[in-house]
Amino acid sequence: MVSSAVGAPVQGTAQLGLPPGVDGCDFADAAGNQFSVSRVSSALAPGAALSPGALAQSYFPDLTDDAAARIDALTQPGIGLALPGLQVQTVGGVGDAAVLVKEALDEDALADTLVVRRGTDILAFTTDDSPDAPDRLTALAAAVLTSASP
Repeated sequence: MVSSAVGAPVQGTAQLGLPPGVDGCDFADAAGNQFSVSRVSSALAPGAALSPGALAQSYFPDLTDDAAARIDALTQPGIGLALPGLQVQTVGGVGDAAVLVKEALDEDALADTLVVRRGTDILAFTTDDSPDAPDRLTALAAAVLTSASP
């Protein structure tokens, strides 16, 4: 499933030592592209409201309430916002809600993370920044969500 979603054969390993209710796997393809998939099960009460800003804060806890409020003002998918060390945009058509966050890891490295809410779960899909990273993460999220359908 991951290979077809990212367009290349991958090798995967489970992330060990995660707390109860958190699952994660890391994947790499032959070209050295790396992907991480994680899920926090039952992170939310059924039917609980979760704005795009709060969804971003669930994965990036250092995000300020002011920044979360600015993300909440992004009313249409694809609209972006630059914050210190982050670029954020809402994403439509994936899960119940989704935000794409481009994070500056250091001066030369960026990581793209697609944070998705589905029901009571929060999932995160991460890879190194590249021009096609958003599309690859969206395809990966769609594949994972489709395979995990009840």
